[in-house]
Amino acid sequence: MSSSKFISIKRKLLLTYLIIIISMGLVNVFLFINSSLIKNQYNEITNTIFILNSLSKKMKETNKSLEGYIFTHKRETIDEMYNNQWLFMKLLRTIDKDLLDDVSRLYVENIYNLVNDTYIDLAEKTIWSVRGIEEEKTTEFFREAAKIGEYVDRYLNMLMDKQLEQSDILHRQNTDQANNILRVNILLVIFNVILGGIIAYSFSKKTVETVYLLHDTAEKIYEGDLDIEEIHLDSRDEFGLLADSLNKLNRNTKNLIHKIKKNAELEVRLHKEESEKLKMSTLLKEAELLALQSQINPHFLFNTLNIISKTALIEEADKTCTLIESVSDMFRYNLKRLNDIVTIRDEIGVINEYLFIQKTRFRDRVSFIIDVEEEIMDIEIPHLTLQPIVENAFIHGIEGYEEGGEIKILGKVQNGEQILIIEDNGPGIDKERIKEIFYEEVTERELDIKGHTTGIGLKNVKRRLELFFNSNEVFSIDRTNDRGTKVIIKFPHDLRGENNV
Repeated sequence: MSSSKFISIKRKLLLTYLIIIISMGLVNVFLFINSSLIKNQYNEITNTIFILNSLSKKMKETNKSLEGYIFTHKRETIDEMYNNQWLFMKLLRTIDKDLLDDVSRLYVENIYNLVNDTYIDLAEKTIWSVRGIEEEKTTEFFREAAKIGEYVDRYLNMLMDKQLEQSDILHRQNTDQANNILRVNILLVIFNVILGGIIAYSFSKKTVETVYLLHDTAEKIYEGDLDIEEIHLDSRDEFGLLADSLNKLNRNTKNLIHKIKKNAELEVRLHKEESEKLKMSTLLKEAELLALQSQINPHFLFNTLNIISKTALIEEADKTCTLIESVSDMFRYNLKRLNDIVTIRDEIGVINEYLFIQKTRFRDRVSFIIDVEEEIMDIEIPHLTLQPIVENAFIHGIEGYEEGGEIKILGKVQNGEQILIIEDNGPGIDKERIKEIFYEEVTERELDIKGHTTGIGLKNVKRRLELFFNSNEVFSIDRTNDRGTKVIIKFPHDLRGENNV
């Protein structure tokens, strides 16, 4: 079985059932939502019809109250008429025009204009004529008002007819939707029964075939027939695990038999080789002793350089003396432990010694620029942090140049951040090498990017800085141009993490 994700048989069955159930549920939810929308529209149209019917009644009651006032001259009838007018206009404003088509909205606007602009004015004129202002025009005003009321009632009836037509359409749609839901559910049940049958048959057939295959393989292994082909199943379930186990059992058994045979052959030669091993052990111990004797103590080398420096000074070889002192100072600095804490000022000091040596060697072929602001000179960093970077820039950057090689060490405060940059104008570091330093588990020996004097590579420096400042963003390498490499160290605001290196 491949290393892909394991899916048990139980989970496969559950997923199959869930897919069937969810598919049925989604279809029914979709149909239910459509049915609900149609039902809501139907209810809104029914409510509109109810409002229109109420408007028709209120218009008739308003006409009746106005006619009653003409004959009785009672204050109650005119109050009733005004109340009916107010209720009519209130009900008319409750009609949602967004639910109406363009013709129906035009009917509503006509009703509103007839009542608000004409009917109410004629009713007022009728009332004032009854009160004696223009008594001879009472019948004329009332007839015109009644005629307007008939127009309004006719518009209301046309609106109700249109709404009833729409209601009938929605009712039929709702009935069709219910029938569709029933038909779809029946089809889904039939489809799921057929699909379930196909899945059950395929699953049972594959299960039986796999069980027989595993059984036959186990029988052959039991009988000692180990020269059998390995079982390769596409399934990522318990059957796949069992097949892998049988394959491993077969391989391990064959390997064990092979080892037993090999050990039996080797056992014959053990006695002959025993004396040779004793001789070899003696020779190795002698070689180790010679190697230990040949090692040079760094402190002895440092003291020897001091003696040579004093001798050069006595002999007035000032330049030689200065060069030896630089080498001696470098050895003294490098003898510190890696977990010691120093300042940037200390690191710049030993870098000056290193650059003096290289300048003496290469003369005008190389140049060095150190410009570090005083504000960051006393920042604490791990011992041997900057020197390996400078050595790497020299070895892999500008050492092969006949002229024009340059290394810059710049320290500054930029946008509130304290930054140290070590930059060279060499051919530039490969992108693959940057990837190895930052992302891959590669040793410094494999990277082959150590310095002259420290034996420390960029990956080691990066890791110690990250541990020291407790930050993964303190060290970066930039190669944006075709040439040159730029190592950037951004010091955190707190200038020290929780861990020491």
